[in-house]
Amino acid sequence: MYNFLMITGNFNISIVSTDKEFAQAMDIRRLVFVDECKIAKQQEFDGNDFGATHILALDGQKPIGTMRIRYFNGFVKMERMCVIKDYRKTDVSEQIMQKAMLFAAQKGYEKAYGVCKKELLNRWKQNGFEPIAGAKEVEQNSMSLIPVMCNLPKVENVITMQTEAQILNAKEGTWFDLTQNEAVMRIKNLTDKVKQIKQPLQIADKNLQSEFMYPLLHKADDKSY
Repeated sequence: MYNFLMITGNFNISIVSTDKEFAQAMDIRRLVFVDECKIAKQQEFDGNDFGATHILALDGQKPIGTMRIRYFNGFVKMERMCVIKDYRKTDVSEQIMQKAMLFAAQKGYEKAYGVCKKELLNRWKQNGFEPIAGAKEVEQNSMSLIPVMCNLPKVENVITMQTEAQILNAKEGTWFDLTQNEAVMRIKNLTDKVKQIKQPLQIADKNLQSEFMYPLLHKADDKSY
């Protein structure tokens, strides 16, 4: 079983969940792959971004790295990982990789596939990846890439069909941030607040209706008409 590396950089690594975060991830890829590596925009942005999970690395409020995860039968594909130039000597790429591996493992996947440049193979190996025996190098965007794979780490908490609904409904990647009891209590508290808000409104509506309808309901007995 693969053990996660020690984390040294103080970066925020998260699953993209807002339009702003998605735009930041795309901006990083545009900067690195399109502007720096001269990959055609239509090749880099291939239409798969809307069916994938994206990871975003921030240094404070500054976007510095990203990765895309796509899903296949029995394995995930980790791709489009890049870090802006000033942060390539930090361990942010390892942190992104670790986040991706934990995320995929919690989803129930056991294997991950990727491709990497020869000069980056050692960094992928540090994260548990190995070249796939007998696999040919991949020619992509004028680069020769080595197919690699790894067995994802065994984790205590894994999403299954028996997982509680409260956990399944949580934001992607935060399923186990709350214990089951905490999740139940959070929903109960929210329900109680909704009831407290609706009750006064119902009373107000009732009073308003009574005041408005009174002269109409009693019109026949009203001697002023």
